[in-house]
Amino acid sequence: MTQKTEENISPETGDTQLIQLNDFDKEIEKLIPTCGTVELTEQQKQALFRPVNEQDIEIRPDGLIYLPWVEYVSRLKEAFGLNWAIVPQGMPKHNGDYLVWGFHLIIQGKLAGFAIGEQEYNPDNAYMSWSDACEGAKSNALMRLCKGIGISLELWKPSFVNAWKEKYAESYWDTDKHGKRRKFWRKKPLTQSEGKKEVTPYKTVNPTSYTNTDKIKPLTPSELVRKIRGAESLPHLKNIWSKHHKCLDTYAPRDKELVTKAKDGKKKELLTTVK
Repeated sequence: MTQKTEENISPETGDTQLIQLNDFDKEIEKLIPTCGTVELTEQQKQALFRPVNEQDIEIRPDGLIYLPWVEYVSRLKEAFGLNWAIVPQGMPKHNGDYLVWGFHLIIQGKLAGFAIGEQEYNPDNAYMSWSDACEGAKSNALMRLCKGIGISLELWKPSFVNAWKEKYAESYWDTDKHGKRRKFWRKKPLTQSEGKKEVTPYKTVNPTSYTNTDKIKPLTPSELVRKIRGAESLPHLKNIWSKHHKCLDTYAPRDKELVTKAKDGKKKELLTTVK
């Protein structure tokens, strides 16, 4: 097989590197006749195209709703096991303020789509490494690939978006990183009647578990989740967690799980720019 080179810029040194690649385009060309030929059983269709669980949806501070990448992976695994993959088209590129990376979706050895993922990236940002940005671009590409084959299309229907925001989200005014007042969005706190399982009531926070030097008010689980979902940046999220993580020691196991899941989901949201 013939070889070709691809020029890439090292994020650490800024030096130009020549990367030897197989003639990938020719290999992809061989799969083009397989486009649109994946056959699905009724069980696979149900796994891929069933309605989105509304409580799995998250919302960005700018009001855009999205499904975390893990939900897309779960559907693909349920439908195809390990008989699928997203294959990168070369190496990621740093284009202005964004890292961009193209991926092909291969299902059962057949070409099922192509999409370019992107992630905002600043080399001076100590909270996001090059590899973090690559993961963000990969997750963004996965979301776009799944949208291309019809998964979670509700998230792009204005009627669904408006109804979801009315039921699950709320807006509030705050100061952005530029010092300007503007409207943000966040999820409403969960109630015990929501969710597949009943939320275990949280234990009362004991103020005596904090020293006199801890000038931070203990929060209930719902208050901490609200703060986490309102984080505007990774440094903001890290600051919230460093101040309030001690509260988890006073929570019931179910509430501790909900708070941790909210923190992990918010971190993924801030790492990934979903368009």
